[in-house]
Amino acid sequence: MKRLAIIWLSLAGLYAILATIIPLQPAAAIIDASTHSDGSFYVILPLGITFILLVLPLFPIMLINNFIQSRKNKLPKDLTGKTGLIINRSLELPNAAIMFDIYVNDNKHSKVGVGKSVFLELPAGKYQLQTKLGRKLYSAQLTIEIKPTTILAFETKTDINKSLTSLIPKGEMLFLVQVPFKK
Repeated sequence: MKRLAIIWLSLAGLYAILATIIPLQPAAAIIDASTHSDGSFYVILPLGITFILLVLPLFPIMLINNFIQSRKNKLPKDLTGKTGLIINRSLELPNAAIMFDIYVNDNKHSKVGVGKSVFLELPAGKYQLQTKLGRKLYSAQLTIEIKPTTILAFETKTDINKSLTSLIPKGEMLFLVQVPFKK
């Protein structure tokens, strides 16, 4: 899905540039509507609006993919006698169309969608747990110990304060905290 998004964004950007230079629709209509009496116009308007219009259909596609992927990772109805982790992702608007990767001992183990929970069945032992969004956004790495027939619960979400104050997002911008396990 990440490749589709990169290709889509690249093609949308390329078309927005070409549509503004040549002029093609919808950039031509935006240029006509925003042209001053001397024939000048702000290039950013047709370029930006065309790009946004071309990118908008990508969001429902990503949300549908998120929904389909989340249905694959359902919580089991009965967790009696199981050992493992439950990772719950908060219901939030930032990054809602993108799934968080769950890493156990630096290996990608599963994904969790917005407002969803996943169960990772693991044998008793010590583990390193982390959530990531791509290569640059991640949570702190937690060291946890799971005892036999114990389920630990964690919640993950975007650190909105760092998201709003960072021009180029990178680093620990996701929260991952242990919460009480509720059956």
